[in-house]
Amino acid sequence: DTLQLKQSENDKDKLDSSNMDEDVTQPSDITSEEKLEETESNKQKSDENVILEDKKVDEEVDKKVDEEVDKKEEKKLMEPLGEEIKSHMIMDKLQSQIFVESDAFKRKMSKEKLQKDLVKDDTSSPVQPSPKTIHATSSIMKSQIAKPTVIKTPPIKSTATKIQTTKQDESGVKTALKPPKVTVAIPGPEAVIPSTFTGDSEDDYFHGFLPREDANMLCVLDGDFLIRTTEVSSGEDRQLCLSVAWRGKHHIILYYDKKKNQYGVKPSHTFSSITDLVNYYAQHKFKILNERVLLKNPIVAQPWELKHQQLELLQKLGEGAFGEVHSANLSLTPRFCVKAAVKVLKCDAMTKEKVREAMCEVRMLRNLRHENIVRFYGVANRREPLMIVMELVKEGGLNSFLKKNGNNLSMNIKLSMIRDAACGLAYLHGKNIMHRDLATRNCLYTGEVVKLSDFGMAAYGPQYKLLPTDKAPVRWIAPEVFRTLIYSFPSDTWAFFIMVWEIFNNAMEPYPGWDRARVKIEVLKGSRLSMPSSTPIKLQQLCMQTWNTDINKRPTMHTVASVMMRLTGKTDASEKQTRTTATRLIQMNQNMQVNYRSPKIASPHRLIPKEKR
Repeated sequence: DTLQLKQSENDKDKLDSSNMDEDVTQPSDITSEEKLEETESNKQKSDENVILEDKKVDEEVDKKVDEEVDKKEEKKLMEPLGEEIKSHMIMDKLQSQIFVESDAFKRKMSKEKLQKDLVKDDTSSPVQPSPKTIHATSSIMKSQIAKPTVIKTPPIKSTATKIQTTKQDESGVKTALKPPKVTVAIPGPEAVIPSTFTGDSEDDYFHGFLPREDANMLCVLDGDFLIRTTEVSSGEDRQLCLSVAWRGKHHIILYYDKKKNQYGVKPSHTFSSITDLVNYYAQHKFKILNERVLLKNPIVAQPWELKHQQLELLQKLGEGAFGEVHSANLSLTPRFCVKAAVKVLKCDAMTKEKVREAMCEVRMLRNLRHENIVRFYGVANRREPLMIVMELVKEGGLNSFLKKNGNNLSMNIKLSMIRDAACGLAYLHGKNIMHRDLATRNCLYTGEVVKLSDFGMAAYGPQYKLLPTDKAPVRWIAPEVFRTLIYSFPSDTWAFFIMVWEIFNNAMEPYPGWDRARVKIEVLKGSRLSMPSSTPIKLQQLCMQTWNTDINKRPTMHTVASVMMRLTGKTDASEKQTRTTATRLIQMNQNMQVNYRSPKIASPHRLIPKEKR
């Protein structure tokens, strides 16, 4: 029995040991399977990574190939383009670049605003400049300027003239001057510009014949400044003016010492050059009224401010009261030159009023972009003569083209001319601009497209009050202008259809055989021009609506442009551009209908009574 028990115990131990072996071997089998699975998963991952890398490489290769193809296509597209389109693209790039740079510069200046002033406000005399010369160009002025070494000197009594805070007119009435906009002028004949100063210096902050209105728009932040040429009153010598923004806009006439050939903000402290003056006051504050001003940010020339060196005048194209028109080569970049038309203002006509009118036209033109508006390149305004640079159009004036080739032109070509002019004028009205001198003589023709030009009489709407001495094209004037001397958008539409009559009659003068006095009398009586019998009926009806005495019954230029689009079957981008102004024109027309009945105009002239209006 004992032996059997021992054997049974041994058997049990063997069984238990075998079971234990099995239990031990099971996890080893499991780990081997996991290893296999892991290796397989790693292989799959590696394969996937290889595939992803291959895809990335393929994508990069495809991108490079696409870029090369795009470049080739751009080159092919640029080859057939004319100089005109290339110049437009370059001008757009330059303008976008200057805007980006100005925004970045303003952000940079806002960060540097936390820096302390270089010189503390004290009652001591100005410190001497450091021996190191600091050039006040646009790049260095934007960077941080090191503090100069201060040399204490005994105080000097100020010899500056006392600034008046009130002014007195001829009648003896005194009025207070507004401190934000100040012109501090130093009297005396020595304030004139020297003959040696040409205005073509390398200083980017010199803007030449820039009006005060433009200087105020450019100088925005405290410390913004520029140098310009001005004429304090008509007929006097021109002077250099420092325009600076500092808690308002200030315009300081610079003093010029003829004997020493030096410049200064005041006679007691002058410099050998404008650059030295700017360098000094970029580190030392100077006093204007109750403010101590520091020149911080030079305002560089804008893309539309050209230099005379960029222009090479060629053939003379015409001459007028304002000056001459020349063809020219305009260097937009060192490697790219384009043909342009240049209006050269006569030197004897460079009065304060004429310069202001020319720069007002420039201010209006530089924001216009339309295929039926002549392209504006810029103005050379750093010195005399003032030059306005425009797009050179192939065939020249529309009136001369019609006189030569009018009898050989089909009705479709003349309708397309009318359509182009209508789209251009609708675009102007959408920009709140009245042309005020619409005629075939003020349109240019490329051989395919009509472009509106000559914006010398243009004005912002919705109304413009004429002075009795103002020149006006009598044969194109609407009857309400004769009565009230008030020009409006419907008056522009009236003149447009007088130009339509010109196109159909090959640039013949309207109201042939009548002098200007009779034209005025007959138009006020109700006499109207008659369109040729070949004119489309829809256009004749539109013309009669436009020549209605009641201005509220006249169609808008958007309506006229839409009708001309349908008549000619044109539905391209120009139509879309015209449609974008539809809502604005409709709202403007509704506002004008109210204003026309009782116009409110800030004018010193007596308004016409309602019963006679």
